[in-house]
Amino acid sequence: MGAWGCSIFGDDLAADVKDDYKELTSFLEDDAKIKEMLLQQYKESLSMDDERAVFWYAFALCQWKDGRLEEDVKEKAIYYIDHPEEDGNLQIWKRAAEEAQDAREKRVCLKFYEKRKEVLQKLKEQLNSPMPAPKKRKIRTGKPALYKIGDIVRVEVPKNQFAKFRKLHWRYPEELMKKVAPLFDDKHFYM
Repeated sequence: MGAWGCSIFGDDLAADVKDDYKELTSFLEDDAKIKEMLLQQYKESLSMDDERAVFWYAFALCQWKDGRLEEDVKEKAIYYIDHPEEDGNLQIWKRAAEEAQDAREKRVCLKFYEKRKEVLQKLKEQLNSPMPAPKKRKIRTGKPALYKIGDIVRVEVPKNQFAKFRKLHWRYPEELMKKVAPLFDDKHFYM
């Protein structure tokens, strides 16, 4: 994952968590189900030292802004803020500064590291402050699906053009993907 800034959402993983949270809250009312789905979707990131804390920061801030911060989510985010040695992502910047080859690179990495620590302290203050009132969710109801899960659809894509498909919140079993993979060619995309 990449980072482009010091803000909580200035990281690919955090931005993805935010987008997925918004997507799930537009379809589901049940906070427990939303949390369960996010934890399942980010199971791999939660097992990685350099991504675990980033997930909890982003998830906690999303819930706080939504007026629905759960105590255990808040505790996990604050734990990593209070124990920076456990935040693998923050430690990457500290190590980068220590291992920098020149003075300019060292300065930049240290500046990012210090700024990120400030941002995390502000997040801690925000998470401990009173939440806004819970936002009313506008649950989207779509039109009936044209296709069933498992249907294969052929989409013709003109040469040198790309098709954009909405992210789906389920994964195809590997055995299905092995059957579908031979259906791709340079002019058609089957989904």
